[in-house]
Amino acid sequence: ARARATAGLGRLSARMGSRNLSCFWEWGRKIVCVGRNYAEHARELENPVSTSEPLLFLKPPSAYLREGSPLRLPHYSRSVHHEVELGVVVARGGSHIPQGEAMD
Repeated sequence: ARARATAGLGRLSARMGSRNLSCFWEWGRKIVCVGRNYAEHARELENPVSTSEPLLFLKPPSAYLREGSPLRLPHYSRSVHHEVELGVVVARGGSHIPQGEAMD
């Protein structure tokens, strides 16, 4: 699986030109997020859980945190929950892409 992922990153890097994926924070323009997709965690936070549509929201590039950088918590925060996020780099735009062509 790791070899496949590495090969996939190589193909993506080739399509994206000279952009270095390990430095995505230097050229990334936006972060599109899906929220409340883990029902158990949403309930834990006493948030409503949608079963029909995902909650989409944006984060600015200033939300990127470089590897090794300190994570600064707001002084007013009383409840901090850690989560693991999966990032996907979208190399080109598109709309109404058939599922069978999505990975091309």
